[in-house]
Amino acid sequence: MVEGFQARAAEIYKPYPDEVPWELLLEGDPDETRIGGYLDQELIRVAKFRGEVIGVYVVKPVDRTRFQLANIAVAQGFRGKGLGDWLLSHAIGLAETKGAREIIVSGARSQSFFKKHGFEPDGPNLLLTLTPE
Repeated sequence: MVEGFQARAAEIYKPYPDEVPWELLLEGDPDETRIGGYLDQELIRVAKFRGEVIGVYVVKPVDRTRFQLANIAVAQGFRGKGLGDWLLSHAIGLAETKGAREIIVSGARSQSFFKKHGFEPDGPNLLLTLTPE
């Protein structure tokens, strides 16, 4: 952990293939069968700080206006500093620019994290409804 780290100091990028933090993705979703296809079809972004990948998220379209936040994870030394909030905000923005009106999260281990950001229970999922301006 870097002393004085501020989440917004992390820059978020589309990763190069060799930058994908597979170990973080597996922490966020231990089902390896879902992880393998991420680069082929999903929208994946990494958070970097001083050249090091410290976070990741994956968004994928379900249909034209519904997207799924398939994975979000933060490296151990950077947890509890707001990076997850920053990544989630970025993921929501990216999905919205791609046409999302709804974002779902399935099987979230940290439901309280998503609920504090406006996600509500929707059957077995959590759902965020985006309101057009």
